[in-house]
Amino acid sequence: MVQEMDLNFLSREFSLVYYSFPFLWSLILIYFSIKKEDYLRKVILIGILLFFVLFLSKAVLETYSQYYIWENNPVSKFLLPPYTPISYFYQYCFLHFFSGFCLTVGGAIFTGLLFWIFQKKNYANSDETLLAILAVLFSGWPNLIIFLVMTLILAILYSLLENYIKGVKKRVFLLFPIIISLILTLVFGNFLINHIGWRF
Repeated sequence: MVQEMDLNFLSREFSLVYYSFPFLWSLILIYFSIKKEDYLRKVILIGILLFFVLFLSKAVLETYSQYYIWENNPVSKFLLPPYTPISYFYQYCFLHFFSGFCLTVGGAIFTGLLFWIFQKKNYANSDETLLAILAVLFSGWPNLIIFLVMTLILAILYSLLENYIKGVKKRVFLLFPIIISLILTLVFGNFLINHIGWRF
């Protein structure tokens, strides 16, 4: 019982850190994009690395906690060996703890390829590509759909506004549209996804 309480406490505390991290790092991104843009690339890369470390730690903790709970329950223990093949437990953990992450990574790869094409056409630079990848990872599945749509809309509006003010057509820097879209997605993404009915 004590170990179960410790696991529940640890899971709650770690989940708080995990879900707070994107908000905190977004504020750091804003600071470096305004004050110290030369260091922005390093901040983005560190953010990507920390995201993977935090997620894998969270997923491993949840997997261990799930096994412990099932093992010590008189009913659910029959879902584990020797009563049930261990593959059932693996499938359950993948569906609940890893599948969303795989879809998110897939979305990040797609976004990276898309922005790589933009780079070739001089519509984006490498920092904006890395930032978009990080933002997709932070948004998660399926909220990354909201992020990508919002980034597109804000980029178009920002382009029209800047061209109107300056009177010259120039490449629009996507840095701020991406950051603004990320923050809006983190704050309103779940509400929009549930309201639209895109929760998978």
